Amino acid sequence: MKNILDNNKITIDVIIPLFYPNNSIKILIFSLLSQSYKINKIIIINSGATNKINNFLHFVVEKNDNIIMRKFNKLNPGEARNIGINLSNAKYLAFFDVNTFLELDWIEKNLITINSLPDKVLYGQRITLANTFVKNINKWSTYGEAPYMALTGTLIEASFLKKNKLFFKSPRAGEDIEWIARTNKFNLYRPKYSTQIYYNGIFDSFLKTMKKWFNYSFAYANIKKDINHQKKLFFLTSLYLIFCSYFLIKINIYLLIFFIMLNLLFYFIYFSIIRPLKKKVKFSMLFPFNWLLVGMYRFCLDLAKFPGLLYGQLKIFFRKD
Repeated sequence: MKNILDNNKITIDVIIPLFYPNNSIKILIFSLLSQSYKINKIIIINSGATNKINNFLHFVVEKNDNIIMRKFNKLNPGEARNIGINLSNAKYLAFFDVNTFLELDWIEKNLITINSLPDKVLYGQRITLANTFVKNINKWSTYGEAPYMALTGTLIEASFLKKNKLFFKSPRAGEDIEWIARTNKFNLYRPKYSTQIYYNGIFDSFLKTMKKWFNYSFAYANIKKDINHQKKLFFLTSLYLIFCSYFLIKINIYLLIFFIMLNLLFYFIYFSIIRPLKKKVKFSMLFPFNWLLVGMYRFCLDLAKFPGLLYGQLKIFFRKD
């Protein structure tokens, strides 16, 4: 197996969709170019880079014959990846995004792994980075410190993807969750993971994070299925709160207040303490005071997601097909 890799007989292409990328794309491309195992093609689908980033991209394309770039107007990530898939002629495909970083032997290690297993897919395993206090509160309220399954960092055998028509669907957000769920139905084995990559894309701004989650919830609403059950959960929670509040307010206003406070208490205990600890956030990171901020941050993010997820569930109910 080592000799096969050394002779570059096993080919792999990396597909990167770009939409308003930042300078981290430079680190990602240089990391890919510096891999211990040469990548057949780095396929960049550019649908929104700034002039400064465009200048950099044109420079690296001119200097490296294994980088291909195609420019389009405003593609969703899934649409961009589909174009990249059709441009590829390699045995394996790997998916990466802006703000993700990998070690310099990542390609080699994971090609050896996937060739030694019967699996056709190695799912991405991502760790979120944070270098400020606000980013850490954001991270602890969402991703935590533990690695989690992701599309970025996923390797898949190209023939397996094309045979089973595992192309991406068009929503702006959530297409990665939908694709992983659909791909796993064709994978006959227990999911295996690639070596970890690192993500540095969370915002240092509370308002930007709220806006992102609000917009993504409406984009996710356009996916016909409720893949991770969030739509159903938010809808049922809404019904629970509305009906209980309606009956309690008729009985006694103080019962309603007690009901609200009790539910908030359970919410904050879970999302401020239990869930972060399950996500490998250390006890010392949460206490004595950060757990309160984590809970409040999470509560605001759930409020931002609420309209889109409720709309998505209603679309499922009233869909005619």
